[in-house]
Amino acid sequence: MPSNFESVAVQTCVQGFVSAVGHLFVRQASAEVRRFGTVTTLQYGNEVEHPWPRAFRFKLELLAEDGATAAEIDHVYRYVAIDPQVECVVNLLVTDPGALVEELKPRGFTHAFDKVLMARPIDLPQRPRENPEGLHVRKVDTPALVRQTTLLGKEHRSHDVVLGDRQLHDFVVFKHRAVVATAQLVTTDCRVAYVSRMFTAPEHRQTGCCRALLDTMHTEAGTLGMTHSVLVPSLMAWELGVYEKLGYRKCNTIALMIREQSSRPRSASAVCTSRQR
Repeated sequence: MPSNFESVAVQTCVQGFVSAVGHLFVRQASAEVRRFGTVTTLQYGNEVEHPWPRAFRFKLELLAEDGATAAEIDHVYRYVAIDPQVECVVNLLVTDPGALVEELKPRGFTHAFDKVLMARPIDLPQRPRENPEGLHVRKVDTPALVRQTTLLGKEHRSHDVVLGDRQLHDFVVFKHRAVVATAQLVTTDCRVAYVSRMFTAPEHRQTGCCRALLDTMHTEAGTLGMTHSVLVPSLMAWELGVYEKLGYRKCNTIALMIREQSSRPRSASAVCTSRQR
């Protein structure tokens, strides 16, 4: 697949990503989602912590797509936040975010860092690729499997809601009966699937778990009529080119802006923690 996507494909992938993120956090974090034209808002009941590469906490998140202006983003923020000092994260999912970043700065928003939205078309293989010896991928479709994912840690566990949600599909990798990796697939009406929460236990990395999970999820997505798969890699995965080796290419830059109250005391702990998206 070429490095540069056609504009229509980019727009579809961005729309699918926004739709998937909204559904995911409504179901798993009790967020409230509202849409104002090209700006989507997520209001969380509990404070979310974003640990890297700069730590901050927030309860309001905005996702702005192509066509959004600085004035519209600021207006939506003030309308939804009610308190204009509430801390907020804004994801600029626009084709060229540079100008918008500069226009938001005088309005109290700070450019924190950039992330990357990666995508690839869903193309089902002629024959399923064999997994390395001892690796077995299972869909999380029973309460027992949900409980087993907790062995990988609180941040990487599945939630009971996946058992009855047609858009959430969790998978777990066993190696000789031990739980070693997990991931989540979110399907959307945009026919774009979002790969989230990819995690492999450190001692089992570079053993084929990531490829096995993605092969399984791509097959699932294709069976359900998805045409593209998108993901946001962790910083380490991006620098190592992990997903490029598996057919993903950069689709769009995500410029992340924050508006925070710098003097606000930080709580000792946060209930929700932001992870790879």
